[in-house]
Amino acid sequence: MANDRNQLIISAIMFGLLVWGALLAIGAYKFDLDPRKGFIVFGFTIAFLLFWAVMLSVRRRREEKDKP
Repeated sequence: MANDRNQLIISAIMFGLLVWGALLAIGAYKFDLDPRKGFIVFGFTIAFLLFWAVMLSVRRRREEKDKP
């Protein structure tokens, strides 16, 4: 039960970061109308979220491996 709740909270935080990164990317684009800046900002946001997801997956596997 607690694990499902934690997963829901983490998913909500990740979705919030994705939306925030998209808004920052739009702002970076509108600053001087250079689409490269928006893609860079959004790309780093996606890279961070992917890195975080991989680290959570590694942690989950280790915890499952250590269970008797």
